[in-house]
Amino acid sequence: FFFGDFRAPCNMLGKKPMVISTEQLLSMDALDGWEDETQSKVSAFVLTSGMGEAGKLIAKTAAGQFPNAKTFVHVVPHMVDDKKVESAIQMAVEHKPSVILHSFCVDHVKELVIQRAEQESIPCVDLFGPMFDVIHKTSGREPIKIPGVYKKDEQHYAMLRNAMHFAIAHDDGAKDEDWGEADALIMGVSRVGKSPLCMFMATMGYKVANYPVCKGVPLPSAINNIDRKRVFGLTVEPSVLVQHRGCRALGIESPKNARGVNQYASLTNVFNEIEEVEQMYKDMKVTKVDCTEQPIQATANRIIRVLGQRFNPMDDDDPVQDDKAAATAATA
Repeated sequence: FFFGDFRAPCNMLGKKPMVISTEQLLSMDALDGWEDETQSKVSAFVLTSGMGEAGKLIAKTAAGQFPNAKTFVHVVPHMVDDKKVESAIQMAVEHKPSVILHSFCVDHVKELVIQRAEQESIPCVDLFGPMFDVIHKTSGREPIKIPGVYKKDEQHYAMLRNAMHFAIAHDDGAKDEDWGEADALIMGVSRVGKSPLCMFMATMGYKVANYPVCKGVPLPSAINNIDRKRVFGLTVEPSVLVQHRGCRALGIESPKNARGVNQYASLTNVFNEIEEVEQMYKDMKVTKVDCTEQPIQATANRIIRVLGQRFNPMDDDDPVQDDKAAATAATA
């Protein structure tokens, strides 16, 4: 049922697949009015509560059956709340003709996507729901509704294990001779959140090193061993960093080092550090990432998105890719 359903958006372009499936979902039957010979592209949005690898593969396989229709596949992962649904729907609206392919473990999010897609007259395909229903009826078992379980094999665990070991071994500037092997290098002043971010990205399979930027200390020559496009500089509002350092100071303060601790957490000192490091990012053409009041997941997803744009780019003519790049540049 997957590829037959995907036929509808390509029909909007007047294109025919090399092999046509005879099966279609009932929700795709009312699309005759979408015929428009002036259109030459279709955007397929894979909305998922996981990472979306399976949905992306299905979408690209189906799109491959339409060599004369230019189909762009965009994955929108980790969709677990209404706000993300609305954002994805708006993106699909802005880039019509489009189709939504979804795979959700959270029922209310799935229902909202179907409802909003119907309101905006966007074709909507449930990638795994029909298969879940068949297996449920045949086996009498309920699905566990946990995203990404298919990836839990030895190879996947090995990748995560290697990424975790790399993050631990290359924390706080250690083993900088290996930076060339990293997927990303995270830089920033003390207590900005480098180590937790690297560890979180490691749980997603990314090999990430980090380096603490210290005032008056030059960067190591190893910085030249890694593509500058893989280097990210964290920044944060000085007032927030003062709070972080204040909490840290509670655990290390003593009469012997009280003066140093007070300077470490002073607003004036922190402001000067942030100002200096941001100028360094600018001079080195390092991508600045503001993590003020941002959860680690949000900062990690932003960095991963930028890495994907730089090293796994979509088609140059892709309108959604252009919008994302513009948005990233505006916030950098």
